[in-house]
Amino acid sequence: MDRLTTSYFLISSFWTGWRRWIVWSVCVGAILLLSTIRAATDAELSVASLALLPVLVIAWVGGERPGLLMAFLGAAVWAVGDIISDRQHSAGWIAWANLTTRFLTYSLVAFLTAQVRLQLEREYERATEDELTGLQNRRAFLEAGASEVERSKRYGHPLAVLFLDLDIDPAIMYLKYLMLSPCACDENDRHEIAAARRAA
Repeated sequence: MDRLTTSYFLISSFWTGWRRWIVWSVCVGAILLLSTIRAATDAELSVASLALLPVLVIAWVGGERPGLLMAFLGAAVWAVGDIISDRQHSAGWIAWANLTTRFLTYSLVAFLTAQVRLQLEREYERATEDELTGLQNRRAFLEAGASEVERSKRYGHPLAVLFLDLDIDPAIMYLKYLMLSPCACDENDRHEIAAARRAA
């Protein structure tokens, strides 16, 4: 197994296969356990806020849709808990209002968690990728290098490193930058770029 760094837990490629199934099982089990505790205490012990944790974890691991599915499951289990405990309300619509409120709250948590994870993944990509060339930068090179050195030590295999320093003319790089980001140049630069494209 590759060396696990803190940033590795942020990316979705880690949470695949058996890891995802274990997380799902634990989260569904937690929701069911919380509803059992609630039903066993005749709804005296309110643990509805703790049901946010499995929703949060599933939204982080799986994304928005699985998070919304877990939000629905959590709200539904709470509604079933109300029915099992024979909880009486002053009006019949209160149970439905509680269900809707829980579902909306859990859904909001799932949505926001998924968005935060996506933003962190984007920032991680930006931190390890050169904006101009799209190639990995020094930070990504060092992370990959450390992982490969550890793998080489672990398996007792030799390790070779080939380093090429390509000295690209700064004028070419600047022209490529202007072509990639049209808002970074003025109107004259845009005309020159368009003429260079037509000539090529």
